[in-house]
Amino acid sequence: MSTDPNSATAPKVKKPGINVYTVMLGISLVAICLACLFLFLEWNTYNREIIPGKPLF
Repeated sequence: MSTDPNSATAPKVKKPGINVYTVMLGISLVAICLACLFLFLEWNTYNREIIPGKPLF
């Protein structure tokens, strides 16, 4: 048996799997993307004509 500490192999550490917080993060990402899509579709229904001299807001 070698006494060299560099030759010892470290035990394999198991990576954590998908947990409930990762799933909730994914669901919230999908919900925000859908909300942006619906906002864009709703915004396109309005007439976005730019009138010269009229302020935008």
